[in-house]
Amino acid sequence: MRDRLAHRYFDTSHAILAATVSEDLPELDAAAQRLLQTVDDDT
Repeated sequence: MRDRLAHRYFDTSHAILAATVSEDLPELDAAAQRLLQTVDDDT
């Protein structure tokens, strides 16, 4: 995603970008939060 946004911005579909933000980022955030919780529980 970074390569596409940084180097091919005008070829990027805004619908795909919006879907990534609304659908994929919440899942990534939840996974990161679970990982952080696991790390905190181990300390």
